Amino acid sequence: SVIFSYVGRDFYSALSAKDLGVFQEKTLAYAVGLAVATPLTVLYKFQRQRLALSWRAWMTAELARQYYEDRAYYRVELDKDIDNPDQRLTEDVAAFTRVSLDFFITLLTAIIDLFSFSGILYSIYPNLFYAIFAYASFGSVTTVQLGKTLVGQNAKQLLREADLRYSLVRLRENA
Repeated sequence: SVIFSYVGRDFYSALSAKDLGVFQEKTLAYAVGLAVATPLTVLYKFQRQRLALSWRAWMTAELARQYYEDRAYYRVELDKDIDNPDQRLTEDVAAFTRVSLDFFITLLTAIIDLFSFSGILYSIYPNLFYAIFAYASFGSVTTVQLGKTLVGQNAKQLLREADLRYSLVRLRENA
């Protein structure tokens, strides 16, 4: 991102100055950057999906092993606080691994971008850096506060979906 921002800056500066030589040089730099970045992006997405599938497979197998161990499924069935354990083994694991991985990668990317672009912005105009940092902090705190209610709503939705799937399976079994 940082490299493309520098290339973009020089590209648009050459474009506005109508400097054909620099414009052609920066266009070539953009083309080389895209030629390198495109396969890297595809490889990144492939590895990310592979990691998600591997993690989900491992977690599902581990939870199933614990569920079958010492006939734990009988104890789970007696505990009314645990609803639809068969659905939880599949759907909740999928949701957990997807959201956790997305959150981790988003957080890691944001931290890298924060440090990369903060240095650039601070070197250009320190006061703007502080203003943007305050604005982003306010936005982040506000988003977290507003998002707290979504956690409970998401849990309720997952419960309702699991109940529906459970009911449909029982209906099919008894048909």
